[in-house]
Amino acid sequence: MKRFLKIALLFLFVIGITSCATKSADVIAEELQEEIETSDLTEIDVSIDEQGVKIVTNAFLFSPESAELTPDITNQLDELGAILKNYDDHQILIEGHTATFGDMEFVQVLSEQRAQNIADYLISLHDIKKDKTTVVGYGALKPIATNDTAEGRAKNRRVEITIMN
Repeated sequence: MKRFLKIALLFLFVIGITSCATKSADVIAEELQEEIETSDLTEIDVSIDEQGVKIVTNAFLFSPESAELTPDITNQLDELGAILKNYDDHQILIEGHTATFGDMEFVQVLSEQRAQNIADYLISLHDIKKDKTTVVGYGALKPIATNDTAEGRAKNRRVEITIMN
C-alpha cells in the first residue's frame, strides 16, 4: 500500500510539474501581444483557436506563383523567430495557403513550399526545434478573403504560424 501511495504521489507530482510548465493559450496570446507591441513586427494578428495561438501577418504574403522569401518576409521572420524561441516547449504548426489561381495540384505544392521555406528559415537561423515543427500546405482550401479581386488573392497567399496547445 505504501508503494502504491508513493507511486501515486510521484505521478501527481510529475503531472503537476508538466501542467505548470505548459502555458495556457490565453497566457501565450497575451505575452505575444506584449512582445509584438515592443518589436518591429507590423500588421500582425494574434488569435486563439482550437489548435492554439495563431499568428497571422500581412508581411508573410507571397508573390503570385512564388514561395520565395522576400527581404520583407525575412525581416519579419527575424523578429518573430526571436519571440518564438520563448515557446520552445510547444509544437509549432506552420500552414501554407494560396489563392485559387491556377492548377490545383500546383497551388497545393506551392502552399507546402511556402510553409516549408518559412520553417526552414526559422529552424536554421533562429534555433526553432525541427522536431517540434509541423509543416502543412492547404493549397486554396482555406481562403480568408475573396479570390475575385487582386487584393483578396494577395491575402490568401499567406503562411500562418500556430503555437499549439
